[in-house]
Amino acid sequence: MFNKIKSFFSKPKEEEEDNSIAKVSFVISEGDETPVLDIVIADYSEETIDALVKVLFTIQSPTCMLETLNVIIDNLRQNDQDQAAILLCVKLGNDFLTAMPQPFVTNALKETPTKESESEEPCIKPSDMLQ
Repeated sequence: MFNKIKSFFSKPKEEEEDNSIAKVSFVISEGDETPVLDIVIADYSEETIDALVKVLFTIQSPTCMLETLNVIIDNLRQNDQDQAAILLCVKLGNDFLTAMPQPFVTNALKETPTKESESEEPCIKPSDMLQ
């Protein structure tokens, strides 16, 4: 799934024929600050649309960011770029915290007791187990 990302960090070999039927890429060009979304599909067949759906589901999956980050960090470390890997993680951490909606952060930090947590009674009483 993430072979393309791995190949991004390796030195280019001879140009290979592109067999991709569906691609989604985010690119920031030099001098730009906003990412550009580029979607490429080979045709409009059902197979191609299914491939595009798989790509889109992969992007939205909860593990996609973690898997991508792991591949990037592994490749940075293999290329003796430990400082770049650390910088990437620090910047991601800071950006993630500042990008998070404030009410979410506030609610996550507050521990509001509910009626259920105040009562703290077991679901099954020990007396019920003896019967």
